[in-house]
Amino acid sequence: MNTRGLEFRVSAAAVVAVLTGFLLGISGVVRADGSEEVRPVTEPVGEATRDWLQVQRGGEQASPTTQGLPEAARTRALGRYLESFEHPIPETYFPRDSFGTR
Repeated sequence: MNTRGLEFRVSAAAVVAVLTGFLLGISGVVRADGSEEVRPVTEPVGEATRDWLQVQRGGEQASPTTQGLPEAARTRALGRYLESFEHPIPETYFPRDSFGTR
């Protein structure tokens, strides 16, 4: 059974659902009776992101414990990374003729 088309359709449906939710969040909520509830933005756009970035830059909430991987895990990760250079980067990741076919 060819599942590539099914996976693409599921992914496309997920993207549509997320975009629809995003657009409804921007424009307001449409109720079943057709009336629209507009929700005002409570803080300037991007303010929360700037606050989180400042927390990360400042390091006030950083852990005092140094975090890292055990030596064996670091060695395996580095090996996988170095092996990735042994294969050429493909021009495309999917055959171009596979889109739009069932």
